[in-house]
Amino acid sequence: MFELDDANFSGQLVVSANPIGVGPPVPVTGISGLPGSFHASHASLLGDPLSFPIPVANVMISGSSDIKYKAAPFMWIRSGPTSPPLPQNVVLGDPLGPVGVVAQTIITNWISIGPVTYVTPAFNILGSANGLGAFNWIGAKTKTGVEAQTGATSEVGAQAQVGAEARVGAKADIGAKFIAGTLTGPTQIRLDVTDAVLFATKKSFDLPHPTKDGWRLRHVCLEGPSADVYIRGKTDQLTIDLPEYWTTFVDYDSITVTLTPLSGWQELYVKGIEGNKIHVRNNTAGSTYYSYTVYAERIDGEKLIPEYEGTSPEDYPGNSNEFVVNK
Repeated sequence: MFELDDANFSGQLVVSANPIGVGPPVPVTGISGLPGSFHASHASLLGDPLSFPIPVANVMISGSSDIKYKAAPFMWIRSGPTSPPLPQNVVLGDPLGPVGVVAQTIITNWISIGPVTYVTPAFNILGSANGLGAFNWIGAKTKTGVEAQTGATSEVGAQAQVGAEARVGAKADIGAKFIAGTLTGPTQIRLDVTDAVLFATKKSFDLPHPTKDGWRLRHVCLEGPSADVYIRGKTDQLTIDLPEYWTTFVDYDSITVTLTPLSGWQELYVKGIEGNKIHVRNNTAGSTYYSYTVYAERIDGEKLIPEYEGTSPEDYPGNSNEFVVNK
């Protein structure tokens, strides 16, 4: 072995595992045909030789074993001192063929870079991972921990989920959504229907009984041939105040009033309706104390058509988007 402080080669430096005079001659074309080039017929090693006890690749790079100079990075590739960096300064894989790059670390079993298909037993990422471009995944994927996503997500195909899901923040669904099965559990479910028709046997609610342990309470909605709203209450006054918004919300000609005398006989009647007030009188000129119920039909949509010719709800002659339909 020769030890030199400095060596300058104006021609080519050729390293071969073959004895002198054995094997192919030094090539005179290609990279080895350039003055100032280096040609190794087999493995080349940069860094600490103890990192690779046996040859594992044509080029092996490890940390420096030099006592005087110990650079932190194993490898640093950059442009020349005056040349601007370009995307093609570093090329990994073959741009024209199916050859990519595979990397392995302690915390990442395998990472494939480039247009390759690589089957691996595990794929782990610790820290941040950024990707630009398309990402295709075939097979099962398991996530443990918190996942945060910023930006839009587009998904085509079926999605299956097993287990609990927790969401913080808003969610917007555009388009049709179909859920098959039964929704159960102690949670409250709110259904906002804007442009949809809901089919059920009866519109109802079911909840734990408020006074009997081990019992439940189920009620069904009152149904009728018009879209009505109502108010009710008790008073000893001669006027019943209607909600202010009723002036543009209900048909005043549809208002009906039911009066029930309380604490004694009273000859009560409705004298008239003016603005948002109902005037009540007692024919005996005595005091008044009564309960009342007031109904009126809404005017913020088209009137219900209770009976129509057809064999299914799709035959309804009006706008079904305004109604929750009982099938």
